Amino acid sequence: PPPSPSPPAPYTWFDSSEHCSTSEMQSFGWTTNVYAESSCGGGGYYFFLPYDTEGDISIPLPTGFSDFTIEYGQSCYSYPGSSVNIQLNGVVVNSIDETCAAGTSSANSCWVYPPVESCLKTFSMKYSPGDVLSIHEVGTNYAYIKTIKVGDPCSTNLGMTCGSQGCFDIYQPGDHHHIVTSDSDSSLTITYGQGDTIGASSRVWTCTCTAASCAKLVGTFSCNAGFYGSTLLSVGFSNGVYTFEPACVNPACMSLDVRTCASPTNSIVAFPTNPTATSNPVASSNCGFDAAQGYQSATNGGSCFIRDASNMPIVVDYTAFRYTTYSFTIQMLENGQSPTKNNNIGPHGGIKICNTDGTSQTRGTSPELWFIDRTHDFGYGLYNGGWVRVSTAETQSVSQGLWPDAPRVWEIVMEWNGASYKLVSWKVDGTAIPSIAGQNSGCGADTNAAGQVRVWSYGSTDTFKVKDFTVTQRGPPPLVILEGSTAGYRCSAASMINTAAECQEAASTLGLIWGGANAHGHYQDGCSENAGTHVYFNTQTRVNGGPCVNGGPDGSCNHKSICLPAGPPLVILE
Repeated sequence: PPPSPSPPAPYTWFDSSEHCSTSEMQSFGWTTNVYAESSCGGGGYYFFLPYDTEGDISIPLPTGFSDFTIEYGQSCYSYPGSSVNIQLNGVVVNSIDETCAAGTSSANSCWVYPPVESCLKTFSMKYSPGDVLSIHEVGTNYAYIKTIKVGDPCSTNLGMTCGSQGCFDIYQPGDHHHIVTSDSDSSLTITYGQGDTIGASSRVWTCTCTAASCAKLVGTFSCNAGFYGSTLLSVGFSNGVYTFEPACVNPACMSLDVRTCASPTNSIVAFPTNPTATSNPVASSNCGFDAAQGYQSATNGGSCFIRDASNMPIVVDYTAFRYTTYSFTIQMLENGQSPTKNNNIGPHGGIKICNTDGTSQTRGTSPELWFIDRTHDFGYGLYNGGWVRVSTAETQSVSQGLWPDAPRVWEIVMEWNGASYKLVSWKVDGTAIPSIAGQNSGCGADTNAAGQVRVWSYGSTDTFKVKDFTVTQRGPPPLVILEGSTAGYRCSAASMINTAAECQEAASTLGLIWGGANAHGHYQDGCSENAGTHVYFNTQTRVNGGPCVNGGPDGSCNHKSICLPAGPPLVILE
């Protein structure tokens, strides 16, 4: 595997000038799907496959860090539609295309090493342990990679974990850090450190919320000792960034600089109200609790809501954060016993990760992550909802080693990108299920019902039981692409993207092509996407955002507004 550096960070983990051949790339840890003539040029590694066959390279990112920054580019500008994209776990997170060279002396040229300056791009985002980074060249093209840096946005090894409420660094010149974090909505702690040594001294401040609640570290806090001459601190959070206002006159306060380390997270734990109950009083007879072990169960074809302490179905607002992780233990039984592998379908059932079936407690058509004992689609796979059926030779091969003869731990990571709810990863006892990344569940933005989760079973002999069900969420909410293009679909003043730079960032975030800024009259003001491929910024300011017409009725130009989320925090993706 590739090396995992030790902090401090940021750290140049990979520099292609030091590994500038395909064999050296492979020795470092890259998996390469490239042409034999891929090589070194202009101080960096470039790769391709002939004609319009897509080449790619991939590598697991190192553990111990939370952010990566990649410098990459495109070296061929002769073929319309060619591009280079960055993917994390198979999902496009950034891209560049051949139009980057427009207006330069290299426009319509190929084999440009290093790429022209406008075709070199730097992109940063957060990642989690186990995430795989890949670079893909699309069309007739040459992709170029320069460096990958890893670290954290506070430019220091925190030596501590950010709490679920969030985390930021109150930085002072001289490499002085004050890490603010908490797992409680009623208090926070501030821990001092210098350089890369956090918490080495005894300088720790404990501060208590002066109101009933200070969720996500936001509010006014009273500290047990003066923090640079102040016992009252005021913390705000806007546009994905923390703000800090000490009420003090100490000159040292004036030099403090806030650096956001981690956005707030959320956690939901589902459990039965009455551990002695044998069935749920508001569920069907096929839904119940295992009093001895604490399982919630579905049997005999039941499709049962995972419920909270009040016996109500839990509702996960997956649109409030970018990533939602579902973790739980699942047990599968056949005729009440450990299942036998005999190609008889059972055990068959699983989890419906979101709900499109209203209040019905029969199977329905909500998207399923399932297990099935049947030869042609054996094992773990997807069915129903937006992903229809996913079962491949790869999923079946992995499933052979994960027969459910004992309780297994599932971890499912989903991503809301502003328009769709997609699978990022699915692990069973730590083993990744392949071929599923990027699959769209088909669940939409209204989470009042769609946010409900179900455990379900297929037939009269099947029982599927879930316990220790936990949902964690992280990352700020993503951009929102409105569903329609007519006059009724426009961003509010509070959610409008107001600059071309922000709109270009949105294009990168969404993995779409930046088309530029203009003042055209045929489509709406602000930031919008067209035909699902390009993003444009209209600099006009007209009543109600202007029309969307192209020689026809409103809406015919097919531009759809890209908006910031409607409520705080109003942010573009990390």
